[in-house]
Amino acid sequence: MQRALAYISKDGYIMSFDKVEAPLNEHLTILTKYKLPSGVFIHLLRRTKEYQEPIYIEVNDDYKCWLPQVQNSLKSSKRILLYSDKDPTNGILGLVNCLRCEDGTKNVYFVFIQEGRKFNEKSEFFKQQLQKGLAFNVLRGSTWGTYRHMLLNHAEKLEFQKCDHYYANVLNIGDLSTLSWLEGSIKSEQTLNNNNFVEVYYSAINFRDIMTASGKVPVDAVSKKRNVQNNINGFEYSGKKLDGTRVMGFLVGGAISNIIESDPVLMWNVPNGWSLEDAATVPVVYATVILAMKFRGNVKKGQTVLIHSGTGGVGQAAINCAHHWGCEIFVTVGTEEKKQFFLRQYPFLKETHIGNSRNSTFEHMVMRNTGGRGVDIVLNSLAEEKLEASVRCLSAGGCFLEIGKFDLARCSNLALDLVSKGCTFHGFMLDAFTVAADNIKRCVYNMMQDGIDDGYVKPLVRMVFEKSSLEQSFKYMSTGKHIGKVLIKIREEVPSPSINEETKIVLPRFSCEPIGSYIILGGLGGFGLELADWLVLRGAKTLIISSRTGVKTGYQQNRIKIWQSYGVNVIIALEDISNYENCKKLIIKAENVAPVYGFFNLAVVLRDSMLENQTAENFKSSMLAKAVATKHFDKITRSSKTLKHFVVFSSITSGRGKLGQTNYGMANSSMERICEMRRKDGFPGLAIQWGAIGDVGIVTRLQKLHEDVVLSGTIQGISSCLEVLNDLLLQNEPVVSSFVLPKKINEENAHSLVVDVFKFLGLRDIKTVSPNSTLAELGMDSMMVVEIRQLLENNYAIFMKANEIRNLTYTRLTEISNKLT
Repeated sequence: MQRALAYISKDGYIMSFDKVEAPLNEHLTILTKYKLPSGVFIHLLRRTKEYQEPIYIEVNDDYKCWLPQVQNSLKSSKRILLYSDKDPTNGILGLVNCLRCEDGTKNVYFVFIQEGRKFNEKSEFFKQQLQKGLAFNVLRGSTWGTYRHMLLNHAEKLEFQKCDHYYANVLNIGDLSTLSWLEGSIKSEQTLNNNNFVEVYYSAINFRDIMTASGKVPVDAVSKKRNVQNNINGFEYSGKKLDGTRVMGFLVGGAISNIIESDPVLMWNVPNGWSLEDAATVPVVYATVILAMKFRGNVKKGQTVLIHSGTGGVGQAAINCAHHWGCEIFVTVGTEEKKQFFLRQYPFLKETHIGNSRNSTFEHMVMRNTGGRGVDIVLNSLAEEKLEASVRCLSAGGCFLEIGKFDLARCSNLALDLVSKGCTFHGFMLDAFTVAADNIKRCVYNMMQDGIDDGYVKPLVRMVFEKSSLEQSFKYMSTGKHIGKVLIKIREEVPSPSINEETKIVLPRFSCEPIGSYIILGGLGGFGLELADWLVLRGAKTLIISSRTGVKTGYQQNRIKIWQSYGVNVIIALEDISNYENCKKLIIKAENVAPVYGFFNLAVVLRDSMLENQTAENFKSSMLAKAVATKHFDKITRSSKTLKHFVVFSSITSGRGKLGQTNYGMANSSMERICEMRRKDGFPGLAIQWGAIGDVGIVTRLQKLHEDVVLSGTIQGISSCLEVLNDLLLQNEPVVSSFVLPKKINEENAHSLVVDVFKFLGLRDIKTVSPNSTLAELGMDSMMVVEIRQLLENNYAIFMKANEIRNLTYTRLTEISNKLT
């Protein structure tokens, strides 16, 4: 016996019936039924209403014909049925979604036949469907359906073995828990016949990586080029070139990866007797020491040297070098355990010459053992008051070598003692040598090679993490408890069949092909410029930017110059894309430069008005830049052998409707149907329904012009859009959407803002806090500033600078909380 479950939504109760269909048809209409795997049928029902013959109006490209009919019909109380049966890419769905947002239009519904037959209101097949009284009726073949938004599944993670290139990065700067392996842009075919590519076996983590990942040092302190900043972690590696040569070296960044394109001048062959694990401990620390102490400090035999954080990689390398050069060595360490390590590892060090790096007491140790004279050279990596104490440790005419990035990046002021004692100061960043002229880099290479040949450049002790322990490796080094180097093992030096790599561990990441060109219609608009910039940062080297007006502002010109400085070829196309022949010319222009790999249509023409005031010309204008141009490029690109991405930027207007945008909704909906057809026919196609976008674009311009502009939902920032875009380009649905729903923060959540902030300070009882004491006065350190800023941005959408956070008081936090409710 079959059992049917019926849910009557209007009356709010559930009923179950046996042999349900015949008796229910008298009072209830079965809208649809679904059979569960268990054999149970689910029926969706509604009360049967008397059917009223509607006014039938066909919607097509002849706006002058059907638009007046609709406008006149809306003046009556009759039901209006709009239908389309000749064009599967008709935008009737977006039209009706927007139209039903207007007053007095709930009597409008539609039939959209995408395939199968012609509309015939007298046919029993259509009568049965129309009598259900549904507003949205879409027919494919013999199946009726509609369109609904459903949550999108994220793209699956990739396996290491199935990913040509992957690298490490934080998804949110300041939050080490978001460290992940990301898919990179290097393809296996790029490495063929190019011996500069190196398969990485070990990557070293340096303190620079901790500082940039945690947000304590901005990435632009390492490199000013934004196309490098997305993959900046790690600049030291060991591995094998494609011809099998074992090498070690360093580069600007991106060395925490499975493959890198090396700088051949800053790469050394691994000596016989060293393992690749040994080699990964050498390049950066020894290059730093040799360049700082020898090249800048001009160290000489018999001089006294103060080396801070001696058990770290640079510290141990400096001890080895200074001992070889015949210097008297003073060092600092952070714990008693590290001091004992020194005494075992370096028997030539005197126990009286080992101080504490956790406070400034080392100053007394130095002065006591030098008779108050001080040292000739300080190799410093300490900050704040310990940096000032280090300056006081210098003898007259001494040399201060600063290798710490924290104070250099903050442009901290050094004490005037340097000047008064005739000392010299050198702020040293090894990163600068990665972009120096080849003759300077060759000097670095020779000095390092001499040290290797003489035997004082030698491997250091190290802690090795598996690549599956990426987060743990960074957090371990950030504690400062490590001795020597911290390495990440990317692959086995001696492969073993018993070792199985972790699967589904690399996050997919969209990247552009440098050999292809990318066309952007509307590319000089607000969102267009951001998209172009995003594509450049993802590896695009050729942009064809289509614009009706061309470059008009200094800002547009400046963005283009920046891309060109990255080696990108930018071509501005002025062709009228509403014309098919002009679209062909634009494609040919692009193909003559590089094969077309990507097409993006961001063109927008807004002619907003209530339907009763709309004109056929308004509909035509909106359709030309979007639907018509997309149809042209759809037809032209179907013969392309290289096109990988055919993307149109639609709007949530077409998917959910918006008052006064019937023409805009229709144009966007038509583009969505084109993308569906392309996917069905085996071609790339993606339509993205964006919600209201902030920072740039039309919404921002309208808000500046009209402060009373009201938006449904919440504005999505452009950075959020670009972050989401990565995921949308990697999934397989033809039509997707991204928008932000409004979320009101209640009084309890707002109060939790104050509680959350004070938790970072270890203050559980807020009543004990002085209302006007700043967070800095309450004990907040620099790392807490980063964490609190991350909290405010992620949980409360509050964006503040570091100085503003330091000056926050309980009273000010309460005021901000009250504004959230």
